[in-house]
Amino acid sequence: MSAPALHTPIPLHTSPVRPLMPPLADAAIQRLALLAFEAVEGHRPLAQLGRLISPTVLTELSRQRSSRVERRSLYRDQRRVVPAPGPPHRSEPAPDVIECAVVLNAPTRSSVVALRLECDGERWQATEVTVL
Repeated sequence: MSAPALHTPIPLHTSPVRPLMPPLADAAIQRLALLAFEAVEGHRPLAQLGRLISPTVLTELSRQRSSRVERRSLYRDQRRVVPAPGPPHRSEPAPDVIECAVVLNAPTRSSVVALRLECDGERWQATEVTVL
């Protein structure tokens, strides 16, 4: 018979402790989608998105914005679309990543904003945003 173990062995290879991710409410995702839509439509300065988006996203939204503003000026469309965001459809492929889509409903048309959000341990930031 063997003697009972006096201590429990500690594994040599332990995984690093991940910081607790701050929760991201659906309302925050909806708000970010609405802000991105307003920025692309030309109704909000891109600078107001600030730290919520990465520099790559800023460049892409700026490109989308110039395209939409040019199209509206060609058609002389001065209407302002004021959409209401629907619930976000989200998935979490990794603990620090959220991929989601938000449908923005307006009386004349609907739009979709697709987002990829990543957390660096302290805050969430959009690393991909597409306004359709």
